Amino acid sequence: MEEIKNFRQTRSEGQMQSLVLSLKVCPVCDSLTRAEAEHCGLCGWRGQFTTDVTQVSESLASLLEKCPELLQTLAPTCAPSFLTRLREVLTREIKLRKRLDLSA
Repeated sequence: MEEIKNFRQTRSEGQMQSLVLSLKVCPVCDSLTRAEAEHCGLCGWRGQFTTDVTQVSESLASLLEKCPELLQTLAPTCAPSFLTRLREVLTREIKLRKRLDLSA
């Protein structure tokens, strides 16, 4: 469960939504399947799949509890933007620069 909390903290809300929307749940075997797949990869079901966001989220949470290393595969962390990296560099440079002693 801790991994899922970390997952939600390190990924953007948009990434979470797109991940959940790109999956569906098989009603026969309750496995997760890509939304564009025509049949279940586990049991071969070819019919109506569950696309309810709550149920897909619960199935995804259950899967990530069993196999937390899937986090990086399903939704890799985003690289920081150029502005974020620039801000970090400038902040680091300012902190490293020696302060002037103006007491004379």
